[in-house]
Amino acid sequence: MDTHASLLLSAYDTITWGGCASRLRYIPGDKQEHLKLYGCDMDFARVRENLYRSMKWFDEDVCEICDDEIRAFNARLAEAVMPDWQEQTKFLAYGS
Repeated sequence: MDTHASLLLSAYDTITWGGCASRLRYIPGDKQEHLKLYGCDMDFARVRENLYRSMKWFDEDVCEICDDEIRAFNARLAEAVMPDWQEQTKFLAYGS
């Protein structure tokens, strides 16, 4: 969550002082909702879904906020990590 919050703060934060938690209000509401999915839940299938959704939103935010070099690096990383993560955690999915 910290990395994703830092990425969003780098684009939307309008002040240079204060802690991360007090500055989150400068992030648009829809993007704040994305950060809520990092919270804990006893339902591991839901945690798996939330984390995968968070990875996709992080990827979208990088594409929206960062320069071409970082976008290219992130795309390669996402192509490698996200499918592998889904495969490695499929036993947690609903109906498994």
